[in-house]
Amino acid sequence: MSPESLIILLVAMVLDFYLGAPIRRRGWRWHPQSALTRLARWCDARLNRRSARARAIRGALALAVLVVAAGAVGFGFDRLAASDPLMSILVLLLVTTLIDQREAYLALVELGRFLAAGDRAGAEAALAVLTPRDPVHLDDYALARVGIEAAADNFVRQWVAPILAYVVFGVAGMLVWWLVLTLCRVAGGRDPEHSAFGAPIRTALALLAFVPVRLAGGLLAFAAAGTDGGVAGALGVVRQNKGIAWPEAALAGALDLALGGPRRYTARIVDAPWIGGGRGRAKPGDITAAARLIARATRLVAVLVLVALGARLAV
Repeated sequence: MSPESLIILLVAMVLDFYLGAPIRRRGWRWHPQSALTRLARWCDARLNRRSARARAIRGALALAVLVVAAGAVGFGFDRLAASDPLMSILVLLLVTTLIDQREAYLALVELGRFLAAGDRAGAEAALAVLTPRDPVHLDDYALARVGIEAAADNFVRQWVAPILAYVVFGVAGMLVWWLVLTLCRVAGGRDPEHSAFGAPIRTALALLAFVPVRLAGGLLAFAAAGTDGGVAGALGVVRQNKGIAWPEAALAGALDLALGGPRRYTARIVDAPWIGGGRGRAKPGDITAAARLIARATRLVAVLVLVALGARLAV
């Protein structure tokens, strides 16, 4: 990656986390994530048909074609930026739309503030920014736990993963990441309608997320210095869970919480394991501590990008 590309990334990170540029709003039809969502829905409606075998084949073919197309578009943006300095501005805008940490961070802070004030409606609205999960069966403790878990997940999906993809593969890597993630959200479910069609998409997402999940967990654990559990506690819970849900495990260990656990949905109960051996009754103060820890880990990502830039300039 060229020093210019890393500088573009650093500026985009500052614009997102400190200014919260409105160009990130996914509700706008021209926003890249909105376009990817429409594309994923079109594939689901047109291709997710017939037998399970046919659906699996169509899912794999759609994934392959779209990944190649997204990679080609991203490569084109990178080439244009390298040949024309003015195109760097367009690439900066695109990269800024494809990293999104400030919105999740502010939603987590608001969740803690509303719960502390006893404002259930406000807390549910803040949670809706973090996750589509229905809060109807959640008490205030579970609402806090789910918010912390969702913030950890967003830290991976909307910050660490797209940034890492950009550092390694440029705009092409970032577009491919968001394409696969969006396909998985729309058509990658395990329900009978999407199980076969989404199988190759889920596999692709798991492969792409393998390194970012572990990197995010390590960053959150390293940022846990000074918390109740500290770095040792965060890493201890990560080891106990054998690398499963690294970011959530790091937060659970750092804050002395028990995250995850059995979950009740409208039509079923999912017997998920607990992550960590601390308190299950998460409080607004825990949400504040989690937000502070995630913000610290977010800055650590910027430090790593700065180190990469320094190393590139030194070559």
